[in-house]
Amino acid sequence: MENRNIKKSVIVFSIVAVSSGWIGILVEKLLAGHLKEGDTPGMGLWLLFPVMTAILIRVFMKNGWKSLGIRPKFKGNVKWYIISAIIFPIIFIIVLVLGYITNWTDMSKLDIGRIMFVFLGVFVGSFIKNIFEECAWRGFLTERLIKLKISDGFMYFITAIIWFMWHIPYYLVLLSSNGTSENRIKLLIIAFITLGCWSMMFTELYRLTRSIWPCVVLHATVNSLVVINDYISISSGKGLFLSYNTGIISLAICICVGICLRRYRKRQIIAIC
Repeated sequence: MENRNIKKSVIVFSIVAVSSGWIGILVEKLLAGHLKEGDTPGMGLWLLFPVMTAILIRVFMKNGWKSLGIRPKFKGNVKWYIISAIIFPIIFIIVLVLGYITNWTDMSKLDIGRIMFVFLGVFVGSFIKNIFEECAWRGFLTERLIKLKISDGFMYFITAIIWFMWHIPYYLVLLSSNGTSENRIKLLIIAFITLGCWSMMFTELYRLTRSIWPCVVLHATVNSLVVINDYISISSGKGLFLSYNTGIISLAICICVGICLRRYRKRQIIAIC
């Protein structure tokens, strides 16, 4: 009976999450004549609907809040916070060095001091935004899938697919862009591959800590590093390899990190047994 209720909650959450962006787009179209320049209610609905759904499901099912992952749980988990904060900066350094060696990256405008200043400013906003996202995807969806005791691979797959489908209206419509439709489809394909490669790493980081906060730090860090693009230039076609977040090298490292995290968690379980 409990498993059935959990499955129903996952289905309801998934339907609302996947629909949230399209509902936001519809709302913006209906309010088109009443919105001020810069108003983006669709983006707000897209971001808030999943986490609000997760909260309402918990209220109606009378679930406790302890398993939502909102407690920091610093005790015994400080190392995971540190790891979550340095994964993508290390990846950036690796691809930067490779770009320098191959002469594929122009670093003439690189200003570490300026980058750090801008990065910290962007990080604050990204951190707040990712609280809502990680509370929904890790604190609710991943936690529910753990309770269903499904295989690890299936868990990564389900999380990645629903996470990606939630992003579809963002990349196709909500994301402010001057690019063509073809460019947006390209963004969508990149997002599909990227989220698939990230899924294990984010899932395992949450499973090791049972807290959303290391994932929030990880997510905010990778989102904030986008400021780097204003200070370096990668040769045409070489971003496929050297992009700090979506390049082949970066994604391969993320998969390796995910595998290492999973192996560590498995060893911990064996040690406890």
